[in-house]
Amino acid sequence: MKKYLLLTIALVTLVLAEVSGQSLLSESSVDVMAQKYIKKAKNAGLIIGIYQQGQFRFFPYGEWPGTVAPEERLMQLGAATSVYTATLLGFAMAEGRVHSWDPLQRFLPDSIEAPRYDPALLGVEMAEDRLSCDPDPLSPPEAITLCQLAQHTSGLTCACTEGYLWHPLVGMSGKEKQPPYDPDESFFWASLSSMEVTFPPGTKYRYSNQGMAVLGQVLSRLYNTSYGALIDRYLGKPLGLQDTRVKLTSGQRERIQPGFDTKGRSVAPWEFSASVGAGGLWSTPADVLHFLAAHLGTRTALVNDVREVVTAPAVDFTFPGWRRPTQSAYGWLVSRLREDDPRQIHWINGGTGGYRVFMAFVRQNQLGLVVMANSEYDVDELGWGTLELMLGSN
Repeated sequence: MKKYLLLTIALVTLVLAEVSGQSLLSESSVDVMAQKYIKKAKNAGLIIGIYQQGQFRFFPYGEWPGTVAPEERLMQLGAATSVYTATLLGFAMAEGRVHSWDPLQRFLPDSIEAPRYDPALLGVEMAEDRLSCDPDPLSPPEAITLCQLAQHTSGLTCACTEGYLWHPLVGMSGKEKQPPYDPDESFFWASLSSMEVTFPPGTKYRYSNQGMAVLGQVLSRLYNTSYGALIDRYLGKPLGLQDTRVKLTSGQRERIQPGFDTKGRSVAPWEFSASVGAGGLWSTPADVLHFLAAHLGTRTALVNDVREVVTAPAVDFTFPGWRRPTQSAYGWLVSRLREDDPRQIHWINGGTGGYRVFMAFVRQNQLGLVVMANSEYDVDELGWGTLELMLGSN
């Protein structure tokens, strides 16, 4: 069993070119946070991956059993899957298969009615101005569009007891040893029309796992193939992301980094079916970092039209206690460190029962960052701490 401890010198060496005028304590702050994380997260491994100036570098901490390099270990992305799903929508738009304003109803089975906002039921009238997506003038304003699913402005909730049973906020006591249950596609479609739309579509941001699950299913229907096949066709093969998958091969399963809960107990991976587009991807730190680099104009860059559509900020995001100016794009959140800092940080986080991930890229600095751990403890603080160290105070 390998243990990776203090990597202060290596990380500081990497950032010195970007961060000047800071004390040694500030330069090593990421290592201090990483060491605290490992002490708290029993049995866990933590890895920080940084792409900069054409180089991919990885800094592992903690427990990494076996001989496989930490950056090649497979972990679940959870809700971070959403940015991959939104990117698939970008490809469908670039190919002319769909428009951003297309109503959800257009892509559903004939027997299924899309959920709609009901102002009579909730007592809030439809707003004349919608913040996201140019709506189809022929579709009713209460109808949900594809763009609203991608930008989390559809009004669908984050989780519920119908159609998204695996979510940790639903039916999980914390004492259950088995991973939560995700319904099959037939149940998903049958329950779709009863999903609650809590505000007029397009009028504000609210993260919705349900919305991403629906979008993943719509894309599969559109292409008449599985979600995993779409990931492989549009992202896996073109970008060389061989380990970003829904279903793992036997060889890949041997590289799974086992997940642990907050008490250091082993946690079984979550299995996804109908909700795969919301949280069903596995990946490695290396693959995630290459995915991020593709947003920065590398030789394996995403098609420009797709990248620009997917990453364009559109709707303001607010949350109690959140201090960074933020907007939502397709799947991504787009933040700035401060009001007077023009640099846009595209980021997303996610996780399942035994995994956590934070990923981000900054085009102005040609910087990509991934933080992954096989623990239930969040890694967001480490992610933002690394970004602040790398970007400096300018």
